Amino acid sequence: MSDGGKPAQGVRRYQTMAERRFWALLYPWRVSGWHFRCQGTVGPFVADVVCKRGKVVFDIVGASDGEANAGADDSARNARLAARGYRVVRFSHDQLRYRPDWVTEQLNAIFSTTWPTDIAALTRQMAQVLREG
Repeated sequence: MSDGGKPAQGVRRYQTMAERRFWALLYPWRVSGWHFRCQGTVGPFVADVVCKRGKVVFDIVGASDGEANAGADDSARNARLAARGYRVVRFSHDQLRYRPDWVTEQLNAIFSTTWPTDIAALTRQMAQVLREG
């Protein structure tokens, strides 16, 4: 997640493979009526994926995100997002590529209290498709 930089609208066209995989894992929730926004804005921040209804910001991190100095920036950003009522969840490129089942479990845990339980089975199926494809 970044603040400022490139306009969100222009960045939406150029998703990483990890962002596309994450978007595919969200498919069952999307078809059940939940809205997610790629490169969505929350205040001054641009989130990789945001669900405003669920008040969740998903940050897809990789080597290009500058892990070395991310700690202090992330804690300040997370505090500002928490003040707006948002939860920040981070997934790495490797987790999305090699562990889609684990990511699916995390998504189900995050949304288990507000989303229908049949979505859990659909997300497991989507993770299986990504693992095979």
